[in-house]
Amino acid sequence: MKWIEDIMGFTFAEIAFLLLYIVLIGHLNSSAFLQKEIVEKDKEIALLQKELRSKQVPSCIESGLHKDFLFTTTIFGENTYRINFKTYSFEGLLKSYKKEMDKANKMECVPCIKVRKLEKVFYIQRLEVQ
Repeated sequence: MKWIEDIMGFTFAEIAFLLLYIVLIGHLNSSAFLQKEIVEKDKEIALLQKELRSKQVPSCIESGLHKDFLFTTTIFGENTYRINFKTYSFEGLLKSYKKEMDKANKMECVPCIKVRKLEKVFYIQRLEVQ
């Protein structure tokens, strides 16, 4: 039975088993490596998706908080707004609509305001709401 023993006294079955073992070990190692790579790439994708997400805040009408504009105004000057025949400054507007603005902040939406008319052309600086 010399034809069954081939390489250094091992049978073909033993050699086949050894090769199968080597292939399986290599496959398991590569699977573990690939699984680790997949987890790392998923983390990178999640970070990128957070950065790519739109910073746009929906309007309160879209969110369902309001059914229409919060108010309609005519702007007469840099700090002069008329709503329902009453004149406000910017600070006065914030005080008058504080309750609605707080609700909008909680709902993470932006109230819609309709500007009917600009009575005068003017340049303003960007106003930061505190």
